Amino acid sequence: MVRVFKKQIALCKPSAFPLHLIHVLEDEDRSVQGFYQRVEKIVQESAFLHAMDSMQKDSLYQKHIKNMPCNSHLSYKKSGLPFTLIKDSEGDIYIQLKINVLSANQQDNDQRNRFFQAGSFSKMTLVYKITGEQNGLYAAVVRRQNTDAQVFQTSMQIINNILNDQNNRDVLSNHLVLPKAFVPYLSEKEAHKKRLMSIQPLMKGGSVLDYINNHNNVLTQDDLEKMIYDIVNAVERLHAHRYVHRDIKPDNIFVQLKDDGRLACIKLGDLDMMGSLLGPSGVKCGTVIYMPPELFSGNKLKWPAEGEGDVWAIGVTIVQILGFDISFSVPEGKTHRDIDWQDVQNNMNAQFGKFKTTMVGQDERKKWIPVLEKIFLPKEGLIKIEALREEIGKLVCLK
Repeated sequence: MVRVFKKQIALCKPSAFPLHLIHVLEDEDRSVQGFYQRVEKIVQESAFLHAMDSMQKDSLYQKHIKNMPCNSHLSYKKSGLPFTLIKDSEGDIYIQLKINVLSANQQDNDQRNRFFQAGSFSKMTLVYKITGEQNGLYAAVVRRQNTDAQVFQTSMQIINNILNDQNNRDVLSNHLVLPKAFVPYLSEKEAHKKRLMSIQPLMKGGSVLDYINNHNNVLTQDDLEKMIYDIVNAVERLHAHRYVHRDIKPDNIFVQLKDDGRLACIKLGDLDMMGSLLGPSGVKCGTVIYMPPELFSGNKLKWPAEGEGDVWAIGVTIVQILGFDISFSVPEGKTHRDIDWQDVQNNMNAQFGKFKTTMVGQDERKKWIPVLEKIFLPKEGLIKIEALREEIGKLVCLK
């Protein structure tokens, strides 16, 4: 098969295949949104698409692409033309782009990963859909199993269940960054390590943190309120389908933009830790600063039932969206393994006290304090997600 693909590529001049795209960061636009727009423009204005059209008309190419299984990829690296073809569950073809981000400023080069939304257990690359409808840039996220095999396998099963149920898929696709396909992926450098590549919509606004940074850390009141409401609404819908996210934080929440660049909606991404909303899971997962005290109670490291963990993480995320940086330091004489529920609660009491102090005089933002108190300092048990959405609905004025 590789030999055949080599013949097909030889039909095109190397210059017609700009698979090593070079993007030069410019001082006036360093945003994630600007980066994605420029990559798409480079592809569309080059001979790349014309070369792809010519290649797809060749009978040998058609034969071997047809025989290429769905949810698979074919890597090729010879003659200076490295690329990967990916076939999704519907038989559509994507080509993986190799992009070099260059800048005269070394600091910019060091921060290039923000364009690719790299996480602890995943790394994103860009792919271009060349067949079927809605051609253009998509995200290809190569995942490695996180530290708990049970958590990873459970989340993958849940995602597959959602994708295979049209009613659930249609509803939850409005609130989650759902993949279009899962493709087993083997890296040439680490052939012994199994990976899973998912093809999913590209959220061109980046993460919530990217969006806030792109607006110089100052959001309009409309954007702030819509962002918070969309996050809570997404989690409420997820819980209504009896699932929990278990790793909610600004890095895992993504922004979809309108054609004019304004905020369209917010979706939850990085679904690798999803679980069932049927009770304590018996496993500990997530990011420490966003975990509720209940997760650290004694030696019973179980995710709280009924989704309280997601609600606590929403509270921390809201505080950060409002411009306050919550941190957590392991108490002296302890390690991360020794943290108990009292350490977490004491830290939040201190941090939340500082947050309330910074909100003095900020009338539009201090209105969130009573709602957040019901999350962090509950008098009658942690507020449920349905009640939280109702409370926040009273505070916002969505247009």
